[in-house]
Amino acid sequence: MSGYIEVNETAILMSGNHALATWWIGYRARADKTGRVEVLTSGIGDLLRIACEDADEAEWLAGRLIDKGVPKARVRANGPLPRGIYAPSGRARRMEGGAA
Repeated sequence: MSGYIEVNETAILMSGNHALATWWIGYRARADKTGRVEVLTSGIGDLLRIACEDADEAEWLAGRLIDKGVPKARVRANGPLPRGIYAPSGRARRMEGGAA
C-alpha cells in the first residue's frame, strides 16, 4: 500500500451528513480489521491515518469526504491535496459496493 489519508474523525462524524457518518463507521470497521488504521493522536477527535492501495484511492477517498461535507482542513491525501475533481477508480467503486 502506497497511499494514505489523514483525517480528523470527529470532522466526519460531526459533518452534519448522517449518511456519510454511517458509511464512515462501516468503512473504518473494515479498515480496522485489515490493519489499515493508524491512530496518530487519540482523544476527542482522533487523528487517523488510513492506508490505501495507492495515491489514486487516497485522493478519491479524501475527495469523497470533502465533497460530503468534511472541511478541507481536516483531511488530506498523501500530503497536500491536489486541486481538481476526484473520480473514483475501479477499486474505489468496488469498495463502495458499486460496479467497477
